[in-house]
Amino acid sequence: MPLKKRRSPQEKKSLSYERDRRDNYGENHKGSRKSVPKRKALANRSLRRAGATMWEQNPEQGEDVFLQKSLKRFKKAPHQPLGDFIRTKEQARKTRFGAKVRRQIEKAKFGDL
Repeated sequence: MPLKKRRSPQEKKSLSYERDRRDNYGENHKGSRKSVPKRKALANRSLRRAGATMWEQNPEQGEDVFLQKSLKRFKKAPHQPLGDFIRTKEQARKTRFGAKVRRQIEKAKFGDL
């Protein structure tokens, strides 16, 4: 069994920024954990119902509809990579900080008008 390559802390951190993901929908982790299975179940139920109703009306066409709809199943969108998430947060922080400094400069120049 080959030995694992030892990684430096810097390599580990860069890999973490690439591979780890963060929720960028604004909901907490429990929201994603609960809503994804729920949405999949709803999509599967609607698929079965559509196939069943079409099957009752016309068995040959019902199978075609079932196959067409099965291609449109629920697919969870991937979350944002951790590196992008951190860059976005830093950019927002810089923008907020820059606005705060500009307000202070304007206040110092013109005083309270």
